[in-house]
Amino acid sequence: MGAVIKDEAGRLLLIKRGHEPAAGLWSIPGGRIEAGESDVGALVREVREETGLVVAVGRLLGAVERPGLAGAVLDIRDYVAVPAGGELMAADDAADACWADPELMALMESRGELTSGLTEALAGWGVLPQRPGLGAVPDAAGLPSRRAGRVIVLDPGDRVLLLRYDDDPPDGRYWATPGGGLNPGESSAAAASRELTEETGWDDVVLLGEIHRNVRTLRHEGRIIRQQECLFLARIDVPCRELGDVAAMHAADGIAAWRWWTLAELDTTTEVVWPAGLAGLIRGALRRAD
Repeated sequence: MGAVIKDEAGRLLLIKRGHEPAAGLWSIPGGRIEAGESDVGALVREVREETGLVVAVGRLLGAVERPGLAGAVLDIRDYVAVPAGGELMAADDAADACWADPELMALMESRGELTSGLTEALAGWGVLPQRPGLGAVPDAAGLPSRRAGRVIVLDPGDRVLLLRYDDDPPDGRYWATPGGGLNPGESSAAAASRELTEETGWDDVVLLGEIHRNVRTLRHEGRIIRQQECLFLARIDVPCRELGDVAAMHAADGIAAWRWWTLAELDTTTEVVWPAGLAGLIRGALRRAD
């Protein structure tokens, strides 16, 4: 069973699946019918368990088939549901929950973060508008563009400094190299160096050169943008160097934590790290430097 739930602003309720099938992807809340349950009873229970919300279940929207575990095929019936109480809080099989407008869903779809066929089914039932950008990568030409400079800082043991952000969905929790957007008239290298000083408190680090360029779609200051990033390499002489007096800056900028990572840790972590494939980028830069 699945519940199609919208708030007063017309945003759709999504949950991030905590278990297989489709663990880590976003979908509508719902689950299996237990022995003796009706569709309505099962849906009310599942929504309450996954989101903390009490809902009134309405009409059947449609049915779809989706692959399950061990080759099984799941017959899923999706119903309209209306919030009637409770407070949104992800629990049980849901790792996270959020209200998503069509723009946010387009961003999630472009990143491959929605369960397969979700947007197509909902658009076909009239829940979502059938328009360009939904169910497809947003048109880069129609998105605001932002340039950024970032720094891959390595210590003598080739550990890399990463900062952790705990953002709202869809970005959520992730680790990234120091850096940020360019100020007017600033070069990518100058921005990367400035941001590094602001985020670490170090003013003695020299950039060794650009090693990678990356473009990603993200939400910034309430809107979806295309960020064009230049990544620079830098070295420090102190193993696992401590940061300076930057606690207030981190709190204001949404930086929740920092740490030094080995390349082996990057290879095996289940955490989200930007840019993707960072360990490979570093190994490639080290080989070229030999």
